[in-house]
Amino acid sequence: MESRRGGGAHARGLGVRRAAAAAAVWRAGAAASGEGGDYGALGGAVAAARGLWRPSVAPPRPPAAGAAEGALALEEAAAVLRAAAGAPGLGELSAARALSELALLRSLAAHAAAEPPPPLSAGNVSAGLGLAPWVRASAAQLRRLAEALPGDRLVIALGHLTLSALKFGALRPGPDGLARTIGSSTLGQAWWLGRQAAGATVRRICEVGFNAGHSAFAFLASAPAASLISFDLGAMSYTSACAQLVRLAFPRSGRFRLVVGPSNETLPEFVRERPREPRCDLIFVDGGHERAEAQSDLLWMSHLAERGRSLVVMDDVGCPSPECDGPTAVWEELRAGGRLRELGCEADSGHRWCWGTYV
Repeated sequence: MESRRGGGAHARGLGVRRAAAAAAVWRAGAAASGEGGDYGALGGAVAAARGLWRPSVAPPRPPAAGAAEGALALEEAAAVLRAAAGAPGLGELSAARALSELALLRSLAAHAAAEPPPPLSAGNVSAGLGLAPWVRASAAQLRRLAEALPGDRLVIALGHLTLSALKFGALRPGPDGLARTIGSSTLGQAWWLGRQAAGATVRRICEVGFNAGHSAFAFLASAPAASLISFDLGAMSYTSACAQLVRLAFPRSGRFRLVVGPSNETLPEFVRERPREPRCDLIFVDGGHERAEAQSDLLWMSHLAERGRSLVVMDDVGCPSPECDGPTAVWEELRAGGRLRELGCEADSGHRWCWGTYV
């Protein structure tokens, strides 16, 4: 215990190594999660990282001193890395990357004395301890991280994990007694969408298909100056809670707006009532998968685009699932008819999407 509390070089070195190891564990877990969309690796990495700053022998509910010790170790590591960030070349980039990860770890350390620490677990949602307080606490953490680290992959991963937890924590049966859910963007796709939003010219983003907000969070976390308008049927029991979390995480007026209702009605109405509405720099279409629904979404979104410049992304194009038949047929129809110029396609964990510009 003397070496743990001492102020000598050995204690400082131990703190730096502990924090550096925690950052490495987190980085490995996030990478593993991105490869297959498996949150088990990310969750395990978080648990291991948290263990690195707790005393080896601790009561079931560790005292605040454990969190304070961890925060001190992280601050020591951050000081070393800030000094290294002043050196030119790859060392500077590596130090900046590590500082980004340490910022997330410091946020976790601040909650090390709480069980479970939001937003890493949905336990207090499923346990019925109150959905609204959990949403507020999680959104506050995500807001601070997104403001400090815009576009950071680990912030997007943390938001993705939080929304997935909330999606299932807020799942409720419908009038027929059945609880329904639909698929969301994978973490790999969320990262890809975030990179498109991070472009310097992106100021307005439009999407059809909010669902649980995974793509919305990636967009807003990656483009601090951009606004997002989402069109969604609003039929899922969890959509409202997820929209509230996104709204609280990005509270600046005008940043996020959700239009609820059938997009084949709300989108044409929006276009007709706002002829002078600013064009969308980035468009993401992931609404209904029936051919008529996908066709309506893709065509009406063209009225909000600047032809030849706005990037339009359509999800579920060219994948083997029957869910992809409608979007694929519509995308190919517009491309073959010269109304759409395809620029590329990407796939991740069974998801496939294509992008291009309206002609």
